[in-house]
Amino acid sequence: MIKISDYQTENALPSEMKTTERRALSYAFDRQKRKYCEYINRACIWGNIENVDEDKLDFLAVENRVMFYDSQMETEVKRNFLSNYLSWYLKLGTGMAAEEVIDTYYSGSGTKLVKWFEYDGEPYHFRIETTATLGEDCYADLKQLIFKVKNARSRLDQIRTMRYLSSAYSAATGTISRCKNPPIKEGMSIARNIEDDFNAVVSIDTMQKQSIY
Repeated sequence: MIKISDYQTENALPSEMKTTERRALSYAFDRQKRKYCEYINRACIWGNIENVDEDKLDFLAVENRVMFYDSQMETEVKRNFLSNYLSWYLKLGTGMAAEEVIDTYYSGSGTKLVKWFEYDGEPYHFRIETTATLGEDCYADLKQLIFKVKNARSRLDQIRTMRYLSSAYSAATGTISRCKNPPIKEGMSIARNIEDDFNAVVSIDTMQKQSIY
């Protein structure tokens, strides 16, 4: 399928109408058409947030009062906050909102909010488990982010940084068989001589194990 901006008007003209003047007019029309298509794409902001110029993101965040937005964030994180902030307004104060905000701030960190009854804690307490790589200053930023998104009743017990360690174990078993001539009595002969023969059968199994630390 051809895009409207890429379509050449000259191709729609029959051969007897392709005069120099009409070709020139078609060319001029196509140039203006491409400009209008670019203007339309620029006007379509929220449906095309991933292609908005980086220097416009901060203005959009201020204009729409995007929660938890920070101008020092990475560009992709800014785009994700602008795409999801309306949904977070509806979920504000819930565990789901906390998980989504933290997971967006620390891209793909697999953040999970664990409620008090899941780890025998005190009522209305919770803890955060995340695989994000956190420096010394990041804990303070993460804690501040949690206090903005959680409800006033809930209490944060701890932030747990989870690490997944994958390892493989291999186990091998084998059998060896040996064939030889049996002993014979005096006066008897061997019809066929059997040479020493070794057979080895080895079976190797590999097991995967994932541990959480």
